[in-house]
Amino acid sequence: MDQKSYIQRQKNFRKKVRGIRTMIWFHLMKYYSGGLSASQLELFFEPEKFQHLEPVDQKPRLWDRYEHGEASPRPERVEIVALKYPETAIWFHHPIWNIFNFDSRSAIETDRIILGLAPEVSRHFLHLAERSSFELRFVKRIFYKNSEIFELLTKLSKKYPLDTLTVFILFLNEAVDMSYSGYFFNLKICSLTVLEQVFNLPQLQLLPPTVKEFFEAYVHAIPCKHVVFIDEVELIGKSLCHLGKRDDHFSYTRAYEMFLSLTNNDVV
Repeated sequence: MDQKSYIQRQKNFRKKVRGIRTMIWFHLMKYYSGGLSASQLELFFEPEKFQHLEPVDQKPRLWDRYEHGEASPRPERVEIVALKYPETAIWFHHPIWNIFNFDSRSAIETDRIILGLAPEVSRHFLHLAERSSFELRFVKRIFYKNSEIFELLTKLSKKYPLDTLTVFILFLNEAVDMSYSGYFFNLKICSLTVLEQVFNLPQLQLLPPTVKEFFEAYVHAIPCKHVVFIDEVELIGKSLCHLGKRDDHFSYTRAYEMFLSLTNNDVV
């Protein structure tokens, strides 16, 4: 894989993220509407499309594409739907969508994500930052001698599962960037645990299994976020082998395979 291919894979991945977000948005709509189909939802929210159609005419299919993540709704459409089903916009605009990439992020970007979470979640990190005078993104300084943070986030996950999942995956990325082995392992386990909580929510039960699988694959692929060439997998595996020293099932080759799968130019 050359640099150009790697950049294209990043674009493929971002396209998939948009598709996953749209699928969740649509299936939340379906859940809160009592199970209306794509065509029924389209008729409800855009009845003008159907006014001049004869029975034999081809019915609009845009909302079918929303259902399968093949098209993204315009901002105004998201807001119109939110007037009827407010929860849909909360999920669509959630900060979690800003963490789905394979690039390192700046302290400002990390701060912005944290500040976009529920105050009950973000205030704990703000307090730590103010008390210790450091940037939020430095995972080691946040968790160093603050093991109670894991316990706190586990408690918060019962009320704010999506926000807590965002924090865990956000700092899992930082742990990989900085090669913090102990934090990497704990954050990975916490990410996968809270991910289960999120996808056990009643409003997500209509989603196809591929959506949850996408989240899981991303968590597992993060260790290979900086790999461009296949030859680097073994090299990175040796230089950062301590990331997997506490996880018997850890494999850089497997992580790289998941990275390739996530960034292929195929459908969600």
